[in-house]
Amino acid sequence: VLAEQIALPATGVVKIPEHLSFVEAATLPCAGVTAWYAQFVGGHILPGDTVLLLGTGGVSIFALQFAKMAGARVILTSSSDEKLERARALGAYHVINYRRQPEWQNAVLDLTDGKGADHAVEAERCIEHFQVQETTDTALLDHVEALQHPLRAAGGVDVDVAAVAIGEVQYLLDCV
Repeated sequence: VLAEQIALPATGVVKIPEHLSFVEAATLPCAGVTAWYAQFVGGHILPGDTVLLLGTGGVSIFALQFAKMAGARVILTSSSDEKLERARALGAYHVINYRRQPEWQNAVLDLTDGKGADHAVEAERCIEHFQVQETTDTALLDHVEALQHPLRAAGGVDVDVAAVAIGEVQYLLDCV
């Protein structure tokens, strides 16, 4: 809700933890809700599923924790070894540095005995050709199609367009 003032019932608000600034606290509903939607509304993750997370930003870190709570096995990619180790400490089953392993989809197939991931969440990369004023449904669908190619190669994963669309808002915020 974008407003200067709003009246809500007590059940409609939560107290900001003292260690978080207003800016930090504002990311919780953005990244957390995006990850939740991608996994449980669009994705329907079940115990034992394999979840592929592309990146280590806020959405992926929430998605990692939600997937672990749901009993899923998480494979996470990043170009940063430091972030990969942090993800491993948070419970990622396997981590892949996509700069060292540009054909990371082959590693996903190897880790899943050729099956591939059951679900994928990609909400981290700033796509250079996307700009706020140029983002249209056609551009989003082109991005989804471009994203699906390597994911399909990693075992036939289809990306939930609604989840990507919600994540796209985060891309644009991260890119600005």
